[in-house]
Amino acid sequence: MDLGSKDKVVIVTGGARGIGVGIVEAFAREKCKVVIGYNTSRDNAEKLANRLMEEEDTAVSAVKIDVTKKTDAENIVKTTMRNYGRIDVLVTAAGVLRNIPFVDIDEKEWHRVMNINAKGAYLIAREVIPQMIKARRGKIVIVLSRAAKDGTAGLSHYAMSKFALWGMTQSLAKEVAQYDINVNGICPGIIRTDMWETILEDRSRQTGVTPEKIWRQMMATIPMGVPQEPIDVGNLAVFLCSDAARYITGEAIHVNGGMRMD
Repeated sequence: MDLGSKDKVVIVTGGARGIGVGIVEAFAREKCKVVIGYNTSRDNAEKLANRLMEEEDTAVSAVKIDVTKKTDAENIVKTTMRNYGRIDVLVTAAGVLRNIPFVDIDEKEWHRVMNINAKGAYLIAREVIPQMIKARRGKIVIVLSRAAKDGTAGLSHYAMSKFALWGMTQSLAKEVAQYDINVNGICPGIIRTDMWETILEDRSRQTGVTPEKIWRQMMATIPMGVPQEPIDVGNLAVFLCSDAARYITGEAIHVNGGMRMD
């Protein structure tokens, strides 16, 4: 199937690490022009961009963005518009996660998670959407989580940020559908990224169980029985942003090997 994705201009926030890398790789494979939004991972972002330009023969660049800052959101949009003249796709993949009992979450940590996960997606979407409205087309994918639909002990502030994003996804999808803009969410499962290494360490300290044993226990909850990779999320993002998904909007689709089924 021809997904009609070639030469689309794509911004991926959080594109230099974890799930974001799989998303960037998937779009580059489709010969899209990809802008990697990174914050602290400059070396990762530049190495990824250079590798994909060589392997996929397409334009891939890296732009610094602290997703909690409006000026940075404005800058990445202005840079992309200056370089390519349009923005066809936005994927918000920047996020943070810690496993902390509710009564131990201090206000600083609460705001950190909410600002990066929820406010960050709002700020970049707010800058991109006017460009898509002018073009009367566009695709937006918000990286959610299983926690956007199912709260988990120790992840209350993370779940709140993802529940908020799920509400934004639905509301925004209804608001911009008239401009032929699709807005969807992806709910990844458990992927052993740096973020999940932190979770394993947190849970190990709290329980006295080794990180590897915790990981094996988590893997046992996946019906498909195999670990998930970032590219699994990237493949769905590409599909949702393709011509083949023109009539899908306001959805939050799980990619988790069957851990949760709606």
